[in-house]
Amino acid sequence: MLKVFVTNGRADQHGIPSFINELKDDYQWVGISGKSQEDAKNELYRMIDTIPNGYNRTMSGLLYGALTDDFQTYYDYIGDLDKDGYDHMIILLKKLVRYKCFALYSMETIHRIMLLIENLVTDHRGALGGISSLYEVCESLLRQIRGGDTSEVNILLSSEVLEFFQRESTWLYNNERLLHITFYTFASLIRDHSEPRFEALKTKEIKFCRFIFDNH
Repeated sequence: MLKVFVTNGRADQHGIPSFINELKDDYQWVGISGKSQEDAKNELYRMIDTIPNGYNRTMSGLLYGALTDDFQTYYDYIGDLDKDGYDHMIILLKKLVRYKCFALYSMETIHRIMLLIENLVTDHRGALGGISSLYEVCESLLRQIRGGDTSEVNILLSSEVLEFFQRESTWLYNNERLLHITFYTFASLIRDHSEPRFEALKTKEIKFCRFIFDNH
């Protein structure tokens, strides 16, 4: 079981936000860890169909499972059980990525947030318009990248977001607003990554921004 936050004095000082505690409570309420896939699905459907607010609580618990337990298992359940076009899942994701102390998330949590976003983009690429609200989620992620900050967590976030947009460039180019914010963000980061240890990242940022500038 992974921890959502790093274990240090800063995390302890700020405390665990209420929405994370709610996700964890719903994960424990769902209680499918260790069950067979068939038994787990039957239990999930039962909770969704018979318990007030069962759908929202189930999605909340599955999200926490994707962040802290076996990612693929819980992600598959999210896709199988979705019945609102991921509306509630996007609400939860927005809370995660807009959290004011985003930098206190563990690196694995940040990686899994990015993995979840990318899977939702790629798995629904063929759907009409895809999941358009994911653009707002990504815009919020860009705003969490702090200029002038070369801490390990900020470098990880900028690297993962950059690589995601490189892989999903067609999706990115379909939203002019996000494209402009993305270009500005990474063009601004180039000067922050002048140290030799960031040379590979800086090269990627320059290449990425140049391609956007030349083609858009």
